[in-house]
Amino acid sequence: MRNQNRLLFVSLFVLALVPPTFAQGTDLAGHWEGAIHRGSLTGKMNLDLQIAGPVFTGTLYDPSGQTLQIRNGKVVQNGFAFDVTANQHGQPKPLHFVGNLQNGVIHMHTTVNGATDGPELTFQRHVK
Repeated sequence: MRNQNRLLFVSLFVLALVPPTFAQGTDLAGHWEGAIHRGSLTGKMNLDLQIAGPVFTGTLYDPSGQTLQIRNGKVVQNGFAFDVTANQHGQPKPLHFVGNLQNGVIHMHTTVNGATDGPELTFQRHVK
């Protein structure tokens, strides 16, 4: 009985230390709708995410009408990150996004060399 209690205690302790990355990843799956605000302009954006454990794929639809395929999508301890390549003035422009899920809302932004670049984007889950 004592060994069983010790095993139960150790198991619970280990589970408490495991970061909740898979739970957040599961919550990210689905269709999300949002907007980007720049001055007085607002553009609609959508995200479709498919999750497979700590990695994900999907599509980002931007206000200019571009359909951007998500690459290198991964769920990490404090949120998620992914890459896309947009077309800017006829040239490919790689973008790196980082974000998190808070109270059912995705908050994300682009980064350049680890620093925040551009406005925050927010997305709400939308059931089709």
